Amino acid sequence: MFQLHRSIESIQNPLQPVNQCDAPDLAKYSQPKVKSLSSLLSLNLLLCSLVLVSFAHEKVVWAQNKVLPPIPIAPRVMPKIGPKIKEVVSRRDQAQRRSEALRKIQERKKAEREKKQKRKQQAQKARNKRAPVGNKSKATKDDRALAAPRSKEDKSQVISESGKAPEDNLSEDFIKKCGYVKPKKNARFHLDIVDEELEAVVKLIACIKMRNIILAKPLKGKKITIYSPVKVSADEAYRAFLTALEANGLTISRQGKFWRIIEIKDFARSSDPFQKNNSTPPREDRMVTQIVQLKHVDAQEVNEIITKLASNNAQIIFYQP
Repeated sequence: MFQLHRSIESIQNPLQPVNQCDAPDLAKYSQPKVKSLSSLLSLNLLLCSLVLVSFAHEKVVWAQNKVLPPIPIAPRVMPKIGPKIKEVVSRRDQAQRRSEALRKIQERKKAEREKKQKRKQQAQKARNKRAPVGNKSKATKDDRALAAPRSKEDKSQVISESGKAPEDNLSEDFIKKCGYVKPKKNARFHLDIVDEELEAVVKLIACIKMRNIILAKPLKGKKITIYSPVKVSADEAYRAFLTALEANGLTISRQGKFWRIIEIKDFARSSDPFQKNNSTPPREDRMVTQIVQLKHVDAQEVNEIITKLASNNAQIIFYQP
């Protein structure tokens, strides 16, 4: 009755604050009037406790009848798990693609090996067919080389009875093609020249070194002999040629882009360029002109010493101011 009475009053006066613990008007419900202050306070506390007990009872009943909602996952957990799942999936896909690519490469290599093996077998069968009549299994490499057909490039080469090509040597065909075919880089060959005319030797050296060499007509009749049982390079052959010229009283002089073969006695009047004061003369058996400037020494004394060390064809001219 007390709760109903207080709710009716709150409806009638909505602006008036309602306190559940306010002291009710007991005169409306009971005939005797309580005039003592202590009795009023005790009664007020009793009524407030009854209100709290009834409110707690209603909460317990509501909790028993209502189904509790599921506990939601914390929102901070999902952002951390999502990228990890994506990373794991991407790694798995990459591993699958890598394994697939490796498998295709292995299959391709296997197919290439099989094709190569088939070509070898076909080539072996063709060689066995071209082998000489008799026991094919005993056919030697030399017989197969002789029986093998030659290509257009191999027609100029002559195969001996043993099936080997001749040793590298300078042939007349190479000299005829001089200027059209350059010699191979780092090539080595036999330089066997026996009592050969100077004109032919000069042409050969010009082809080897790819140089323009001028030879005067009066010098064409001289002959040169060079024995070379060991293969030599182009530079070694050129130095041997210069030595052979010096032995015959000749030397080579540079004139622009050309080289001229002259006699040693005429070299002093040639237009060969002078060597610089501090430059090193070339390591070749040919004549050069070099000017040496002396300091703190007598030119006459140096001339006497150098004259004893100079070659027979050398000419030393000193000037003392």
